[in-house]
Amino acid sequence: MKDDYSRRTVIKAGAGTVLALSGAAEMANAQENKGMMMASDDLDAVEFGQSLRGMGFNLLVSDLDATLEFSKEILHATIINASEGFAVVQRSGAIWMLHADSTYHSNPLAGFVKGVEGRGQGIELRLYDLDPDKAEARANEKGYTVLAGSANKPHGLRECYILDPDGYCWVPSRALREGEE
Repeated sequence: MKDDYSRRTVIKAGAGTVLALSGAAEMANAQENKGMMMASDDLDAVEFGQSLRGMGFNLLVSDLDATLEFSKEILHATIINASEGFAVVQRSGAIWMLHADSTYHSNPLAGFVKGVEGRGQGIELRLYDLDPDKAEARANEKGYTVLAGSANKPHGLRECYILDPDGYCWVPSRALREGEE
């Protein structure tokens, strides 16, 4: 199926060599390991979609650019690709997609999120290897809402709760170090 939303981005390395990547995990690993990837507009959405395996999630966002900035600045995530209304984001092997509301014109969820503040209520999006104190400091500096400051938890993690521009709750965390309780 070809429509306005079916052209996406492929990862390129160095001097124009296109990496033969069969799926999102391979894209993330290439991005993380090569450190010199850039985007182009050569990969079809059908090919990308059919390559996905396991579990994934899409976040419907009202302002893609604002969410990409949050992802890079606060979560220290890597943007694997970004095109008008769509992006693939990665951190520590986890991959998620961002869809601007305009790309969900015929999706059944469009009516649920239209005009809603605090999307994703009740869902925690957890990143288990992101220092919560540093993420909290970045969030405060940039004016994001910190629901709960960094604290040591009985389940062995130090974590905090930060809202992104659409109200999704991100929980950066790390394992407690020896002697921390």
